[in-house]
Amino acid sequence: MGVMPSILRAPQLAGRSGLPRRPLSDQFISSTGSLITQALDLTCTSRRLGLTFCHMKFDKAIPMLYSTDVAASVAYFRDKLKLANSWTWDDPPTFAGLYDGTVEIFFCKGDQGSPATWISVVVDNVDEYYEMIKDTGAKILSTPDTKPWSMREMLVECPDGHIIRFGHNTECDERGKPHETRTSEGTFDPLAT
Repeated sequence: MGVMPSILRAPQLAGRSGLPRRPLSDQFISSTGSLITQALDLTCTSRRLGLTFCHMKFDKAIPMLYSTDVAASVAYFRDKLKLANSWTWDDPPTFAGLYDGTVEIFFCKGDQGSPATWISVVVDNVDEYYEMIKDTGAKILSTPDTKPWSMREMLVECPDGHIIRFGHNTECDERGKPHETRTSEGTFDPLAT
């Protein structure tokens, strides 16, 4: 029959207050172990095949920014902030998107979002990005600076008052993953979550 996982070898079930505890039967332990093994096999197989059952996989979040002039917003992000690709909806545009790599930003004329929204965009190297945009006419509020939260960041403002925080992580291991970070509350290991 094989070895049962230790979690299933508990000799007794906890009884309710005032009732005696009853031992688990070998048949119950065996059938429960078999069901767990089958569920684990099914989970591993479904992951290999790319199937999902009850688990939702989040793909990405796309900020939707308020715009008084969608065409001007697209031009600013494309020409000054160097996001390579864009699309628009309507003529003149009332909705648009820009994208480059995995970064995507939407704009909506007047009725979604609000002015002066802050978003963060992670880049490979914020110093190189700064050099790329500094002479484009982008409104750079702060040059790259290393922050205590393990990020090197700069701030840029767009015409509708949105603040874009461009930056990169400053404490990574050889795989590019963040090291644990010390905070006033203790140690946080982002790889443990």
